[in-house]
Amino acid sequence: MNDSDLEVARTIEVAKTLGVEAELVFDNDHSIGDQLDIEAWPTYFLFDAEGKLRRKAAGQLGIRMIEQSLIRMLGEPDEKVEVQSDEETVRVHAG
Repeated sequence: MNDSDLEVARTIEVAKTLGVEAELVFDNDHSIGDQLDIEAWPTYFLFDAEGKLRRKAAGQLGIRMIEQSLIRMLGEPDEKVEVQSDEETVRVHAG
């Protein structure tokens, strides 16, 4: 096992501990980042139900831009849609 493999193993273990159920993608050779034209970290992506990229935003304010795009995609939020975000994740609760 090299250092990169150990980092992947540690990341998977932490994700399991935190209850992360999403797919994890590791891009140590930057092949995915190159295809997505990632120029800054962090970079956020918003895809619609058909898998079409609707918004890409980077940097510290990127998550806020994604949040605003998500609100526009869903229509004006009401009591049935709650959008919460922190510096890493946007969560949508639709009731």
